[in-house]
Amino acid sequence: MRILGRMRGGVLFRCGALKARAIGASLGLLFCVFALPAGAQQTPDELQTLLSAPFAEGTIAAPVSDMIAWKETEQGRQSLWVATAPDFTARKLVSFDRDDGQALTGLTFDPAETYLYYVRGNGAGHHGWPANPASASLRPRRQLFRVALSGGDPEVVAEGGGPSFNPATGDLLFRQRGWLAKISSEDLAAGQFEPVPVLDVRGGVSDFSWAPDGSKAVFVADRGSHSFVGLFDPEEAQVSWLAPDVSRDIYPVWSPDSQRIAFLRAPGQLKGVYFDFSDAWDFGIWVHDVQTGETEHVWQAPGADGSRFEWWRTTPLLWAGNETLVFNAETDDWLRSYRLDLATGVATPLTRTGCEVISNTPSAADGIYIVSTNCGDIDRRHLTQFDVLRNTKLQLTFGEGIEVSPVRLASGKYLAYAATSAKLPRHLRVMDLRTGSKQTVSSAPDPAFAAIEQIAPQSVTFQATSSDDATIYGQVFKSEDPRFEGQARPAVIFLHGGPIRQMLAGWHTLDYYDRFYALNQYLARQGYVVLSVNYRSGIGYGRTYRTIAGLGPAGALEYADILGGAAYLTSLESVDPDRIGIYGASYGGFLTGLGLARDSEIFAAGVNIHGVHDWPWYAEQSYAKGYDDGWRIASEEEIRVAHESSPVADLETWVSPTLFIHGDDDRNVEFSQTVDLVTKLRERDQPVEVLVLADEVHGFMRHQTWSQLLGATAEFLGRNLGESEQ
Repeated sequence: MRILGRMRGGVLFRCGALKARAIGASLGLLFCVFALPAGAQQTPDELQTLLSAPFAEGTIAAPVSDMIAWKETEQGRQSLWVATAPDFTARKLVSFDRDDGQALTGLTFDPAETYLYYVRGNGAGHHGWPANPASASLRPRRQLFRVALSGGDPEVVAEGGGPSFNPATGDLLFRQRGWLAKISSEDLAAGQFEPVPVLDVRGGVSDFSWAPDGSKAVFVADRGSHSFVGLFDPEEAQVSWLAPDVSRDIYPVWSPDSQRIAFLRAPGQLKGVYFDFSDAWDFGIWVHDVQTGETEHVWQAPGADGSRFEWWRTTPLLWAGNETLVFNAETDDWLRSYRLDLATGVATPLTRTGCEVISNTPSAADGIYIVSTNCGDIDRRHLTQFDVLRNTKLQLTFGEGIEVSPVRLASGKYLAYAATSAKLPRHLRVMDLRTGSKQTVSSAPDPAFAAIEQIAPQSVTFQATSSDDATIYGQVFKSEDPRFEGQARPAVIFLHGGPIRQMLAGWHTLDYYDRFYALNQYLARQGYVVLSVNYRSGIGYGRTYRTIAGLGPAGALEYADILGGAAYLTSLESVDPDRIGIYGASYGGFLTGLGLARDSEIFAAGVNIHGVHDWPWYAEQSYAKGYDDGWRIASEEEIRVAHESSPVADLETWVSPTLFIHGDDDRNVEFSQTVDLVTKLRERDQPVEVLVLADEVHGFMRHQTWSQLLGATAEFLGRNLGESEQ
């Protein structure tokens, strides 16, 4: 039985049939829930404070001076900052006071270091329209701006994005309506912004970069089943293709002397063969000589050792001088950096085995290569400097912090990087590489944030319930406040998305997971024991951990890791085994759905945030959009297994209360996945609640959205699990 609700004084009244969690029980109880309508839900003050800290990212270095620029986001309000050696006093250049969800990207200094250029607005994506998460009456435009470094109001340059300056001429090229347009340096100086098209080719233009001498540029044209590296000559208005083949040629990079171009070559698309997020590619490295026109194959991975999906967070190929390359590969199960001597063809490892490269400097032209890894501290990240040409290394950071995204400044004397810790979200630091001294240059959280006594998560391991008895990793958030001593507390399992992600023993360096870390902190401070599970198919623990057979739609093997996490929580004296909840987002939403569908007797309630609920349908939707990410779901047998691996396969045993949260402009997991599942559960009178975020996308671009959905999650868990007595 389901009783339709009515609004009474602004409160939504909902009733439905309550089904017991205990398997075999047949309690036909009527339950009623009072809930504020979605727009009126109140986020607890402490959670709001945890979400209030500035988040610094997007750091770039000026081409000549020791100067940096970066973006800060504070409660949805964005701003751009610069700082200059030697004191690096931060100076705000421009700010945006509205939480409108419009992206701020493309930070670029002009060659004369007179202006900072940037892009404001969202791209169209495969749906064909730009994201408009604030539901503006007119769709916002994506525009290229500039602001003088001396101060003043920003200027609109043109519609478009992806600015790139010719280092020799100062001409500006940028993407506009599918092609590259140009504004000459003379017109820029005169304030005349009339772009003209200069590069418009089939497959589009990506990974565009100028030669250091500005004579030519390289780019990638994606032709669907394959891709080419193109060499653009602006004087001749001509493109030549570098050794075109039936492969995917990607990530081109110039040598410091502008004479050679290195790039990666991976297999092209084959009929009936699709890649998935647990896949790896056997790639090779090729080098093109600009003068002779010859292209040479200089290195080949011995097997499926180069994971395409790991490269998203690193610069995968760099020159160190004119005769040496640095690249990343998984030749021994771990993503490591290697040095390739072009004279001998010999590749030797830089980083050690048993840990992974997380991020690295975007350039190593003078031989200095700085990398962030989890070596020696698997649930954190630290920086190491390699002098590739002299074969030396130096550990730059260590301890209980987390350091990523290193950027060397022009003189080579300073290093900018992002840092977090268990109690401080992402901020920007600068290190003097001569002395090792460090200073924070970005904005600090307000005193209310600092006054909250945060809980340092503890790294733990436990065993999966699968037959292989695999060791699984995670972090536990547990308050030692005397108020909770001796209580049997509620517990919650948190599941990240991706799945190529790793949660850390501190505030996360990605803004999406920074928010969930805040919620886990809040829940723990309310008395919950929170377990964040780094299940198999995630990163940080080697290729085998990420690519073991049977993951996701091929059998949902990693669900055994979640059950192992539940068993771990049950083993703790402080946890009430009848009050274990589960929540997760995206791929974590898929696993949350499995938990609630298969094991409602274990998981008393759950929150499913834009999860995949029907794998075969997800594959259909992906292929229809032209994406090659259908997770190898093609044959009848693959479709059968994918269905059995989906939450929709076990609806009859899904009896625990569930809150579904989804943005209806999601371009990653279609909103229809939640439409379909919620409708089917409602038809079965299952206890379901829904929070629909109109016009929001997968990454939730507004602070108001995050505040609303995290507050709703905390309220729902508290109502269904009960908080610890205080």
